[in-house]
Amino acid sequence: MRDRGMLQRTSNDNRRWIRALLLAILPVVATSILGQLATYPNIESWYATLAKPIFNPPNWVFAPVWTTLYVLMAYAAWRLLSMPASTPGRSTALILFFIQLALNALWSWMFFAMQSPVAGLVNIIVQIGFILATIAQTWRVEKTAALCLVPLAVWVSFAAVLNFAVWYLN
Repeated sequence: MRDRGMLQRTSNDNRRWIRALLLAILPVVATSILGQLATYPNIESWYATLAKPIFNPPNWVFAPVWTTLYVLMAYAAWRLLSMPASTPGRSTALILFFIQLALNALWSWMFFAMQSPVAGLVNIIVQIGFILATIAQTWRVEKTAALCLVPLAVWVSFAAVLNFAVWYLN
């Protein structure tokens, strides 16, 4: 009788773990795919024609950087989603996380698909605010998850400077 209860709890825990994993990974993968759909068709046809600052990284740098950042984002989201729903601050951290993720996907469409560095710049400034708010709120709830988002804040801040320079030069 006792073993059956343990098996049921383990089964429920496994379902919760898998659900949290899917809720963390699927939106991040969708964001990556949506970004690629807007970006890749415009790299050679439009982005290559723009004047860029001297500190612009080569195109091959972006894929491994973003892959790493997306893995860290999914892991951070999974850590938050794995916590009990009643954890104070968890819901706020997740709302902020998913808002910054949506802004991340939208940036590629604004900058590349719309071919508008100024629209991308407006987005990325707001995006940085949400990333920083996400880190601050997540720090109160789950420090490891917050630390996983720091590289994102650094890279997106660099991307904002790059975005500004591209807008200014063109």
